[in-house]
Amino acid sequence: MIKDRLNLQNATTIHQKGIIDINILEKEADMLSFGDGCIVGAGSNLLIKNFKKKFYALSDNFSYIRLENNTLVCGAALRVPTVIRFLTKNGVSSLEFLSGIPASIGGLVYMNAGAFGFSISDRIKYVKIFSKNKGVVLLEKKDIDFSYRKSSLDDCIVLEAGFLYEDALFEDIKNAAANNIKKRIKTAHIKNTFGSVFKNPKGVFAAKLIEECGLKGLSRNTAAISGKHANYIIGTKETDVDDVLYLIDIAKQSVFKNFGIELEEEVKIV
Repeated sequence: MIKDRLNLQNATTIHQKGIIDINILEKEADMLSFGDGCIVGAGSNLLIKNFKKKFYALSDNFSYIRLENNTLVCGAALRVPTVIRFLTKNGVSSLEFLSGIPASIGGLVYMNAGAFGFSISDRIKYVKIFSKNKGVVLLEKKDIDFSYRKSSLDDCIVLEAGFLYEDALFEDIKNAAANNIKKRIKTAHIKNTFGSVFKNPKGVFAAKLIEECGLKGLSRNTAAISGKHANYIIGTKETDVDDVLYLIDIAKQSVFKNFGIELEEEVKIV
């Protein structure tokens, strides 16, 4: 295990200001030294307010991808753009719906991320995890509880995941990925943001509730609720955590006051 310092402006997609100490886990044996703390992946769904917490990250040794035994095998540190390039090059269809999400496989599996009517759990065959109680374990999909933006992997580190795939034409995969990115840009954002801040309450979109509270475009110093999609917060090159937390609290309080609905964060606040 290697100790390092991590500048959050470069390590989080909302460009959060601040520097943290981080422990780099290079191999499965390093997991034995994992204590109470937080795994930092691609930083796409993460907001850090406690800089004294213990932080860990998987090294690039966990950033691999291959086809094996009719399974798309992905290391947890692998980023979505690399996955899409691999699918296109090899003519296989699997996770194109994730195009435009600047996240890592481990984080996507952990939170059961999804887009355009699909969730990553729809494609999962197995997940390799580390838990303090059992060590390194291979879990089949039936062994994991997946629900909307949630899994039963809360106390685990995702190391690898295997996915279903089908053969497909190069052009079809390329076009599907490109169209998904175009849809994201048209309706929301792919830069300087977490993605969705809140989970959608049952039967209603969080963005609609926030917009009806008149909060679209509300800003505070280094951050703002998007004027395009009210469930997105847009940062700057130096986003202050307090500005983001202020906007999150305003949105939650306003929606509860006006609709009696308590919004639940999709972004992980540590």
